[in-house]
Amino acid sequence: VWQNCGYYDVEIRSENAVHSLEHGAVWITYRPGLAEAQMRKLRGFTGGFEKVLVSPVAQQESPIIVTAWANQLHLTDAGDDRLAQFVAEFEGSLDSPEPGGSCSGGVGTPTA
Repeated sequence: VWQNCGYYDVEIRSENAVHSLEHGAVWITYRPGLAEAQMRKLRGFTGGFEKVLVSPVAQQESPIIVTAWANQLHLTDAGDDRLAQFVAEFEGSLDSPEPGGSCSGGVGTPTA
């Protein structure tokens, strides 16, 4: 079952998030402890796009990692212009295995 898109302040199951990626979602993960100003920027992506997941992943390599089907970008700052470009380019991508699949009606209750 896919993960409902939105902002989560707790870790989510990667299996569910990957299923959302199959539907054309973009998954933005962040290392816990990220500065509040950066967190606000990440949360903003869930309000402006239908198929965006944001959640923490403990001990990930980079402070922020943004992932779409077969594409990934490691970042150190949520204000990096490449983050918005990545989301705009890959959110709802027709190159995903199940384009047009839903990002709601699955599992999880996002906080935003």
